[in-house]
Formats: sequence, C-alpha cells, structure tokens
Amino acid sequence: MSLKLKGIKIDSFRAFERQKYFDCVNPVFNEISNLIVLYAPNGTGKTSFFDAIEWSLTGEISRLNENKNVRDIASQERKYILKNKYSSAEVGSVELAFDDGSFYALTTKKLNGKQTTDYVEGNETKKTVDLTAKELKILRQKNLLTHNQIDAFLRSQSAEGRYDALSNFWDKENVSEDYKNLVLFVNEMNKVLGQQETKMNQLTKEIEKLESNAKIWQTINQLKENYAKLNGKNSKKDPLLKNQLGLQELYIESNKLKSNNQIKLNQFEEERQQLENLITMIQEYRQIPQQIEWSEKQVADVNEKLAHLTEIETIEEKKKALFDEKIDLSNHLKRCNFLINHEADFQAQEIAEQNSNREINEWINQRKKCEQALITLQKEHQEQEVTLSECQNKRALRTNQLTEIKELNSYSDVKAKRQLLDHEIKQQKKKKVGLEAKLGKIKLTLTKLFSLLNLDDHQLSQKDYSKDPDYSFLLEQISQLDDIWQERKKLEVDLTQKKKERSSLEDLGSQLEQLKKLGYSIVTDTSSSVCPLCLHDHQEFQHIIQKIEASTTDLLPIEQLTKEISHLEGMIDESTRRLTDVVSGVKQQIQIQITIKETEINQLDQDLLQVTLKLKQQEEAYLTNEKHWHKLNEYSQKYGIDGEKIAEETQKRVKSLQEELVKLTNEYQNIKEKINQNEQLNVKNTHTLKTIELHYQQAKKSLNDLKGNEQYQYYQQEQAFYEALGISAISDFKRQCKRELEKINEQETKLIAEKSQRLEQVNGKSKTELVEEQRIQAEQIRQLVVRRKYIEKISYQLFDQVIIAPEELEKNKQKLTTAIYKLNEKNQLLGQLSGLTSDFISETGIEEKRSEQAKVKKIYDHLSRKVQELKELKDSKLTEIKKQIKSTFNLDTVNQIFQMIEPHPDFRKISFKINEANPDKLGLDIMCKRTEDEEDAPILYLSSAQVNILSLSIFLGTALENTDKVNTIFMDDPIQHLDSLNELSFIDLLRILAFKLGTQIIFSTHNRQFFDLCQRKLDANYHNASFIEMNYTENQL
Repeated sequence: MSLKLKGIKIDSFRAFERQKYFDCVNPVFNEISNLIVLYAPNGTGKTSFFDAIEWSLTGEISRLNENKNVRDIASQERKYILKNKYSSAEVGSVELAFDDGSFYALTTKKLNGKQTTDYVEGNETKKTVDLTAKELKILRQKNLLTHNQIDAFLRSQSAEGRYDALSNFWDKENVSEDYKNLVLFVNEMNKVLGQQETKMNQLTKEIEKLESNAKIWQTINQLKENYAKLNGKNSKKDPLLKNQLGLQELYIESNKLKSNNQIKLNQFEEERQQLENLITMIQEYRQIPQQIEWSEKQVADVNEKLAHLTEIETIEEKKKALFDEKIDLSNHLKRCNFLINHEADFQAQEIAEQNSNREINEWINQRKKCEQALITLQKEHQEQEVTLSECQNKRALRTNQLTEIKELNSYSDVKAKRQLLDHEIKQQKKKKVGLEAKLGKIKLTLTKLFSLLNLDDHQLSQKDYSKDPDYSFLLEQISQLDDIWQERKKLEVDLTQKKKERSSLEDLGSQLEQLKKLGYSIVTDTSSSVCPLCLHDHQEFQHIIQKIEASTTDLLPIEQLTKEISHLEGMIDESTRRLTDVVSGVKQQIQIQITIKETEINQLDQDLLQVTLKLKQQEEAYLTNEKHWHKLNEYSQKYGIDGEKIAEETQKRVKSLQEELVKLTNEYQNIKEKINQNEQLNVKNTHTLKTIELHYQQAKKSLNDLKGNEQYQYYQQEQAFYEALGISAISDFKRQCKRELEKINEQETKLIAEKSQRLEQVNGKSKTELVEEQRIQAEQIRQLVVRRKYIEKISYQLFDQVIIAPEELEKNKQKLTTAIYKLNEKNQLLGQLSGLTSDFISETGIEEKRSEQAKVKKIYDHLSRKVQELKELKDSKLTEIKKQIKSTFNLDTVNQIFQMIEPHPDFRKISFKINEANPDKLGLDIMCKRTEDEEDAPILYLSSAQVNILSLSIFLGTALENTDKVNTIFMDDPIQHLDSLNELSFIDLLRILAFKLGTQIIFSTHNRQFFDLCQRKLDANYHNASFIEMNYTENQL
C-alpha cells in the first residue's frame, strides 16, 4: 500500500522560529487531501519548508551542497545552519506523519566541543514508518522537485549542464562519477604515454647524433692548441696536453681543471673586491678629522642656544606668576565697585521681603479651614453615591427578571419543532450516505478504466473481462483483439521458422560455391577429364568444366523462401494494423465510458453538495432549537413556573415586578436630588478655595521675585565674602588693590624686554629642535670615530700597516684583474672540451642509450595496452548510463504531460540522446521529432516557460513511476515561469493526477493570483484539497 502524508510539523528549523504544523487533512471530507497548495510570498519560509523535507529524507540540503558560493559561506559560518538562530529551543526538529498512523521524526545535532556545526544528519527521535534509508533517498531524488533543480535546468544552456541537472533522477550508483574518473584517468595516462614517446624520440636522435659524429678529435685537438697558447710556459707540465689521453680521460681532466680554476677565480674575485672596498675606505679615512671638527663646533653652538632657552623659561614662569596676581587684583576691583554702587538699592528690598513672608502665612491659615469643609462634604457625597448604586442594582435586577419572564412565552412550541427537525436530519443523512456510496462505486470504476488506458495491446488481450460487469461493453472488441493477437503470434512463429530455413540454405549455398571454386581450380590445374569429387570420367576436359560451372546454388529453393517470408511479413503488418485499429477502438470506447462516468461524478458531486448544505442548515436550526429548550428549562426552574401554565404565571410575575420597579424609581430620584444639592455646595466651596489659592500664589510670587533677583543674591554673597576676610572698609581695600596693580605692570614690561633679547640669540628655534640637533651631531662624531678605527683595523689585517697608500692598492688590483681574465679564457676552452667529450665518450655510452631506449619502448607498449583497456571500460560505463537513462525516464508519460500542459504544433515527441562531443564530460541532448525522420533540439526554439514545462514534465513522468512506497510528489514553486494559459493547463493536470489517479501533490507558489485561481478551479468544498497560506510573522515569536 502506498503511503501519503497526513501532516508535517516543523519546529525551530531554518526560517521557522517557532513550531508550525502543516495539516494535510481536508476538513470538509475529513480525509487526507490529494492536493495541498501552499501560498508563501518570498521570505515567508517557502524554501525552508522544502529544505526540511529534503533534510529529513537524506540528511542534507542539495542547494547548499551544489552551489559552491553557498557551500563556502555555510562552511565558514559553522555553528547553527539548520536550527533557527533566534529560537530558544536547543535543537530544530522535523516530523512527517503518514496516513497509516506511522511517523518519521528527526532533530538537529546539539553543538558542543567536538560538534561545531549542526549541518549533518539528524538524530532519529521517532521512526515507525516502514521505509529504509535507501528508499527515503530515492524518494527525495525522484519525488521532490526543489526550486534550484528547475533553475539548474533553465540555466543549463549546454548539454553538460542538462546532464548534471537530470542525473540525480537515475544515477543511484554514481556511474557518472565513475565515467568522469575514467575519462580523467585516460587523459592522464595519455599524457604519460606522450611523455614516454617524447623521451623515446629524444634517445633516438641522440644515438643518431653520436653514430654520425666522426670529426670530434679534430675539434678537440684545436681546442687543446688554443689552451696551450693561453698556458704559455706551463704547457709542458699541464696533464691535459698529454697526447695519450682518451675521451674519457679528457672529460675527467677538463672538468677537474675547470673546477680548480673556478676556485682560484672565486678567490681572486674576493681579493679584488676587498681591494676596491679598502681603496674607498682610505679615501673616506682622510676626510674624517675635518668632519669631526665641524661637528664639534656645531655642538658648542647648540649648547649656547640651549642656555638662552633655559633663561627664557625662567622669564615665562615669572610672567605667569605676575599674570595670576594681576587677575586676582582685577577681580577684587570689579567686586568692590559692585558693592559700592548697589549698597543703597538693596536695603529697601530687604524690608519688602519681610512684609511678603507675613502675608503668605495669613493666606495659608485660610486655605486650611476651607479644605476641611470640603472633606466633610465629600464624605457625605460618597455615602449618598453608595445608596444610589444599591438602588440602581435593584432596578437592574428586577428589569432583567421582567425580560426573562416575558421571554418564556416565545418558547411554548420548542418541543414540537425539535421532534420535526430530528426526523428531517435523519432523512438527509440517509440520502447523503446513499450518494456517497454511489459516488465511491463510480470513482472505483473510473480508476479501473484509467488503468486500461495505460495497457498495451497484449496486456489488453490477456486481461479477464468476463467477471467484472464494468467491462461488459468491451467483451466483443476484446475477443476480436485476442483473435488478431493469436493470429499475429502464429504468423510470427512461421516467419521465424522460414528465416531459419533460408539462413541454413544460404550457408549451404555458400559452402557449395566454395567447393565448386575448389573443384574448378583442381580441374584447371590438372587438365584432367576425371571429376575430382565423384571420380566420374568425362569424355573431354571442357565437358567437365561446363558441368562444374552449371552446378550453382540456383538449384536451392532460397528464392521461394524469400517470397514466402515477404508474404508473411506483409500479413504480419496487416495484422498489426488491424490490431492497432482495434486497440484504438477499445481505448476510444474506454474514453467514452470515462467521459460518461465523469459526468455522473460531477452530477453526484452537485447533488451531494446540495444535500450537505441542506443538512448543515437543518443541523444549525436544531442547535438553535436546542438552545431555546435549555433556556425554557433554565427559566422555569429559576422562577418556579410550571411549563403547562406559562401564560398565567408570567402575567402575575410581570405585574408584581412592574409595581416594585415604580417604587425603586421614586427612591432613586430622591437620592439623586440630595446628591445634586451637595454637589452645588461643593462647587461653591471649591470656588472659595481657588480664590484663596490665587491670593496665596500671588504673595508667594512677589516673595520669589524679590529673592530671585540675581543682582541682589550676588550682592549678599559678595558682602558675606569680604566680611569673612575681615574687610569692612571696601573703599580703602579698593585703593590698596590699584596701587599693587600698577607695580605689577612695571615688572611685566621689564620681563618682556629681556625675553625678546634672548629669543634673538636662538634664531627662533625650540628647545626640542636644539636637543635633537645636539644628539644628531654627537651621534655623527661617534660614528666617525668608530669608522676611523674600523678602517685602521682592516688595513692592518691585510697589509700589517695602519694605513697604506691607495696607489699601491690600485697596482695589486690590476694584477688580479689580468689573472681573472686568463682563468676565464681557460675555463671557456675547458667547458667546450667537457661538452664535446660528454656526448661521445665511448661506444659503451651509445649502447647504454640503446638499452634505455628499449626500456622506454617496453613501458610505452605496456601503457598503450592499459589505455586501450581503460577506453573499453569507459565505453562499457557509457553503455550502462544509456541503459539506465532509458529505463528511468518513462518517455510516454513525459510526452503526455508535456502535450497536456503545452501542446506544441511542431514538437510532438520528446526523447533523450547522450552527447559525447566533449571528450572530458558527458552531455544530454533533449531531442524532439517533427516528423519520423527529422529531429531538432527543442531547447534552441522553446521559450523559458516551455523549457520550464519540459523540466516539470520530465520530473512528473519520473515521479509517477516511483509511487509504490510513498504516493506523494513535492514541488517548490514550479509555476514561476508559466504564463496564464500554461497555468490553466497545469491546473487541469493537477486535477487528473490528484483526483483521478489518486497521487498526493504538495506544491508551493509565491503567486497570489495563481493561488486564488487554484482555489476557484479546485474548490476544497468539492475536491479533496487543502489550501495553506503562510505570512511574514507567523514563523517568528
């Protein structure tokens, strides 16, 4: 039995911050929906929904693995990738519930010291569903169409891209990866093979060069003569110039001499460099005393300027002290002037402040008396309010009782209505059950008829139709179909037998022809009249030749058999044509019956809807009547009224309650009048209190204005300051401050003049600049002294003298240059000798190269055989891939779906073709036949919407073949590139898949208009469908 999803629960996973349950049950039919449509605008968790399903099935999310940029970001991010970062839960979870009551639930991994990311397979917390890990993986590969798979197919402008996009559907054993690895291995082997071939060719050239080089000694002797000229008087002692030396000895001796000469060259070069350095240093040594003397003068000048700067700093400190003293005296003068100028003004203000304080105290006493009277009135008012509230509550209670008693009269016929509604509901439920049973029977018949449409002629003829009355209309045509099938089967047996006979006769004829040629050859060679086969003696030699030539294969009945075979093939073609016509007629009859049954189903759906609506109305009326029945019992018990005497009892109760209400109303009015009187008195007292408060605030403001005068406050502070210092005569203190200020001005003028004189001595430089200049000059003197000692030390080490004349050093340098030149000339000649002899030392060297050449050829031949074996293995993998593609994709279903969504006038039949144009990678061409002999690549001519439809058709065609275990197909926003016409065709396809074939379809869309169109075309009140809307806030806490 195939499973379907009952619900999906996602908690704290990806975009889902809190728990979200997706219910796949249609509440109208109370059945698991065959079509679930999710409307989710971008950013509401649509992709995370399919991520959760994919991860629960396989432990990974393909869009994170297959996109390198996303994969790199995920690997860098680490930590929480699956669990929602903002959720307080420790782990994220996904739970799948199936229609048989089984579950499959997982949680993400917790992070700890070793576990640094949760992007791994989850922990199984509950698994009761009977599905293996391999079956879950196949379900994801074939039944889940993610949005990036559609995008990958659309973006695949190359055959290689389409191959990669579709390989997930069929490549379970990863054969494609094996093929790619074999291609890479073959390429690498070819590179190694090329290297071996290059090496073999190089050895061949070297051997040919050595074998042809016979004039080498002439060149060697010329080089030796040139070397002797350079060697001069030492030529007789030089071992290289001995006549008896062979090539091997020349090679060794030349390399030895060259090595020794190189050592001498290095020594001479080092000595010459030392001499050049020493000449430079001695020239520098002669200038050091003058440089030291100049630097010492600079240091003395800087020290003198620093002394002037020290004196300037002392002057600045004195000026600062005088300035601070001057500021203090100026402040005292300002403060004294203020006190003297405002002394008369502020004495009158002190008297006004005392009067304001006395008036404030009087107003405070009056306010206290008025507030006490208000408190007494408020207490009386509260008591009256309580009495009024109690009276009001009694009135409300009696009014409510009066309303309920009057309501009793309207429930006198409740019991009779209840019995009538109960009878009508039972009748409607019985009618609904009958309609549902009839509808289920017709749907079962329709499913059988749809299954017949997928059968071929042989399957149609083999099925037993006699036991099922639903097939009664097909019995005659099926019988005719079976007769034609048996007839064609007999003809095919006869045809096979005839072809075998003809093949045997053709083999026999071939053997006779060879025998004839052999006999003809023997007779011609011997010129004998005796037949070599039968030993019959003919009269003449020409007679036997004519006899042999006449013995041909024409005597065999091959031509007759060929005519019979052709006749049988014609009969089989005719039988096939008749068989096709009959099958077409059978399927046409089936299609007619399907149309009839669908019409009956639509009519029954309408009848069932009317019955359901009427039943719903009756049940609502029954519920209303039930409420009235309970109220009748409730009021009867509450007021002790007999149900049989409602009218009489209620009239008495109404009269009594109305009289009591009149009394309560009068009492209420009396209390209300007393409250109004108290409120008027309260208003009067409140007005008096406000008047008192106003006078109080005015008096207080006058006092604050007096106290808030800033000049007055400042006057009081200053007066207190000088009294604390013991100064009472402010005018005398002011004259003393003026005299001291004049003395300070005179001292300040003298200091400014002295500072100007000293600044002229330092030329405007700062102390920091002078100290830095002093340090630089001292450091320069130290370096010059150190340099002088170093030069003296080097000269002493080389020549045992403190300082040597540069002219003498120049002579030594010239001698070394001449010796270096001669050694370089010798080494050049020795290098030529070494190069010549190394290529042609002896005949043994040629044999070694030949031996090496044979080894390389052996390796080359071995590699060639291995490359051929690998190519054969690669070809076998390619054959296996082609078989898997053919067995995986049901092209008949793919073409039916493609034509249903997008009927194309030219491209009627889709097929797949492996593209081997790229030697390193396989491609997949999707071909489409215009005619029997004409093929085109539709990718070149289809629009993006048509390409998307093609991708969708391929996926659905594959998924429909994989519904044995789980009869559910998932699609993430498949209609993104569909136009309005395609959308209607796609909805018709969904209707067939979900409601006629019974496949559960779960897909999402971001398009609001398409979602609304689905709801109108596939109304959940009439179809077993569910429509779920997601929004921006429901996934967050």
